[in-house]
Amino acid sequence: ARYDYAWQAALASEPEWVLISTWNEWFEDTGIAPSSVNGSLALDQTGPYATSFESHPSELLGSLFAPPGDANASGACP
Repeated sequence: ARYDYAWQAALASEPEWVLISTWNEWFEDTGIAPSSVNGSLALDQTGPYATSFESHPSELLGSLFAPPGDANASGACP
């Protein structure tokens, strides 16, 4: 959930760039590398955000963060 919130906060500011500056920062609890605990969850979350961000950052906010059952929800991310 924290990773989704970080993306949401970043995209809400409509940035020109988004930098993911971690990979295996296990001691900081910010690693997004696949692990035995979380599998590839963070990488799976990163894909839709990064792909959509490049061409449609404002549409991404509306579709990925819509409440469950919202007619505008894409279902791409819980």
